[in-house]
Amino acid sequence: MAILVRDKSFLFIMVPHTGCTAVGKVLVDSAGGEYLPAVPIKNASGTIIVPRKHNTLPQLLAHSVLTPHDRLGMLVAGTVRNPFDWLVSQYLRFLPVRAGDQSGVVKTAAGYIQGDPRMTGAPEEFEAWLVNRYRRPRRGPLGRILPKQSRKHVDWLEGVDAVMRFERLQETFDELLRRVGIAEHLEIPVVNQTVSREGRDFREWYTPAARQIAEEAFSAYLKKYDYTFDR
Repeated sequence: MAILVRDKSFLFIMVPHTGCTAVGKVLVDSAGGEYLPAVPIKNASGTIIVPRKHNTLPQLLAHSVLTPHDRLGMLVAGTVRNPFDWLVSQYLRFLPVRAGDQSGVVKTAAGYIQGDPRMTGAPEEFEAWLVNRYRRPRRGPLGRILPKQSRKHVDWLEGVDAVMRFERLQETFDELLRRVGIAEHLEIPVVNQTVSREGRDFREWYTPAARQIAEEAFSAYLKKYDYTFDR
């Protein structure tokens, strides 16, 4: 879903792993925000075509959740995050469940499932996870294995007018609120925090090969939002 603060003509796009749940919560609880769409939108065969939580502005427009007239005069924003850091947070969700982590989601990652005790969080494991995610072999119509191809990152922020930065989330959120005419200070709560980092810097997970994979997969994003491995 996105969050619409209707009386301020403000739409917040919920980009995965950027603190969007916490920002969405404060907008709903304290700024009169509403979920958009309220429930997932499905086609005639029952396939979800507009997810309830993570969707894009083009999706909302294409399926008439918003009309072009609604879009006029509306400020649309989302959050960016250093993709090197973002990838580590995604990966850590596959590690054995620790106190406070109640996600319970099971997915495959380089031959493991979430919570598998074999996973240690070692850099070599992270590299294997990136290979599996972004350089998986493709199969042709006759089952032939085709050359590997990196999976492109979804452009969740296509068409937005403004971005907040995860690294300065409260500060850039405050700036955005002032821009839409909300003078009250709204504190972003801590929600869905990754608990398995133990204070470690994201760079500690990267081998040279892992860094190269991430740079290739997110090359356009890195350039557009001025992120580097060291900044």
